[in-house]
Amino acid sequence: MFVEAELPMLMLLGFIAVMVVYAALIFKFVGKVAKDGAWLFVVQIVLLAIAFSQLYMMLGREHTAMISEKNSLNLAIAGLCWALSMVALALGIKKVSEEQE
Repeated sequence: MFVEAELPMLMLLGFIAVMVVYAALIFKFVGKVAKDGAWLFVVQIVLLAIAFSQLYMMLGREHTAMISEKNSLNLAIAGLCWALSMVALALGIKKVSEEQE
């Protein structure tokens, strides 16, 4: 998938910035109230990073004979990792809310 030359680096920097802020907030707020459920948020961050890396690999690829198959696989892996990260987030929220009661 061809994009402007600056886009991949801007996407990478934007993703890193958002994830650093998100991770800091999670560990600041969740770490204080839920020691047992905090690992689910770590799993979510890791899965989101994998999903982003799969999408990032699609940028700037040159057209080859199997490019659509590679892109389809990367997109499927990204979608699966994103879905699993949402499950981890939901379970983490549930765990934190149970521990606060």
